[in-house]
Amino acid sequence: WTQNPVTLNDVKEDEDFVRETASFTNYAQTGPDPDASPLEYTLVSQTPPPWLNIGKTTGTLFGKAPDATKVEVSITVKTRIRGQEYSDTTVFKFEVLHVNHAPAWNSDPLLLPQADTGKPYTQDLKQSFTDEDVGDTHTCSISSNPSWLSIDPVTCKLSGTPGKTNIGENTAVVGVKDQGGLSDSAVVKINVVKSNEPPTWNTHPVLL
Repeated sequence: WTQNPVTLNDVKEDEDFVRETASFTNYAQTGPDPDASPLEYTLVSQTPPPWLNIGKTTGTLFGKAPDATKVEVSITVKTRIRGQEYSDTTVFKFEVLHVNHAPAWNSDPLLLPQADTGKPYTQDLKQSFTDEDVGDTHTCSISSNPSWLSIDPVTCKLSGTPGKTNIGENTAVVGVKDQGGLSDSAVVKINVVKSNEPPTWNTHPVLL
């Protein structure tokens, strides 16, 4: 090998990684030799990433990196010349760079539990979306919503108290955005039903 270690160009998460290593070898056979074998490349690291492979005769590293990480792998190149085996080992370094992924609602529309007129309604939407990036912070929003329904942008909780004029299907558009600006939206549907109310006299007192 001509260098130790060798630093390769980085790759982003979920991208195909293809990097050649043969150009970092210094091999020149002098004269014909019927016993000479082609160069053979082998990953010899104890724990290489499971997604990383190497072409045995080309020395090309390839694979698809699923997660951001720093990678260091040892590669041995060997050949046999005039009956004698020769080999050398060096370290290759590169980094898998993080890529921000957008949050996504679990379904669209989101069918939420029913609400009762005159009773406070609360629904936590934190469990209604997912994000591949563990640790991301999210902000929620609402639009095209009935006046009784609002959302806390930090906790992503819907809340409000519907009235009798809201009986029936109520819809709104909710949005979720991560700190990188990527977002997703979905329609929420809430069926408002009339609460059971005690009977009341039409007048008081009642004149018979």
